[in-house]
Amino acid sequence: MPDFKTIIKNEFLGWKWYEVLWLVFCALAISITAAFFKDSVVGVIGAICGITASVLTGKGKLSAYVIGGIGRVLYALIAYKTKFYGEVMLNLLYFVPMEFYGIYVWNKNMNHETHEVNKRSMNKGQVTVLCFVIAAVTVAYGFLLKHLGSRLPFFDSFTNTVSVIAMIVTIKMFWQQWVLWLVVNVVSCGMWVYSFVNGTGSVAILLMWIIYLANSTIMLIKWKKAVKN
Repeated sequence: MPDFKTIIKNEFLGWKWYEVLWLVFCALAISITAAFFKDSVVGVIGAICGITASVLTGKGKLSAYVIGGIGRVLYALIAYKTKFYGEVMLNLLYFVPMEFYGIYVWNKNMNHETHEVNKRSMNKGQVTVLCFVIAAVTVAYGFLLKHLGSRLPFFDSFTNTVSVIAMIVTIKMFWQQWVLWLVVNVVSCGMWVYSFVNGTGSVAILLMWIIYLANSTIMLIKWKKAVKN
């Protein structure tokens, strides 16, 4: 197992100039837009951490989980103020603990030549099981939410289920994670657009989700190509 200094050094290896440029562009876009709309500092930092973690995940870097954990906590604070309580619970009770598990698993599966995590593909059987689990959990959880009085129980159930499973697929290093994140990002963009239009959302967080959507599309192509090669 490499020591701490080696791990830190490896995080800066293997970057292409356009990947660095993309990360800088995203951070500047969020900062400038947030400043124009006079958004909160917490929202800006949380959004930048989130985007950075997303790019690092795409690069297969271990630090994705460290920065991602910070971003999750800050995002939960903004979601709480916006009264997206489901997002608060999902991030604090599930995503943050899973960040630690992600560090453990990825650290054991780093490629010593590329200094990135090894990328894998699910077989047809695994994809079938994944789809079945998503459908079954969505229906079961949807009925529970309906019993609790949720306005859109099965819609809420679907988005939460996909988010939870996408995190597991990410930690398992399958390229299919990006298909799931695409679904999550599309829905989340709609949710935060609605919130922003109604004057309760953070423009930095909204822009973060829009960039997430673009980044997940890019990473889907990148990871799938890497697995084929």
